[in-house]
Amino acid sequence: MDALIIINQAAAKARRAWPIIQQQLKAANFKFHSYETKAAGDATKKTRSALRTGTTTVAVVGGDGGGTQGSDAPRRA
Repeated sequence: MDALIIINQAAAKARRAWPIIQQQLKAANFKFHSYETKAAGDATKKTRSALRTGTTTVAVVGGDGGGTQGSDAPRRA
């Protein structure tokens, strides 16, 4: 299963960093799919859904709490 990378669009640094990170992952042939958050709680919902369907690796690009949301999902999945 590909990794899931959640991009927290509310974080300005994430918006600038994601294109660079994405390019590097693709250059390394790293298999992933990405999801850009749209609202508060989005990261948690997407992480839970991904874990239920077999995703084992989740990373978050962002800096305003998105990582905390996503990291809470495994305990409640």
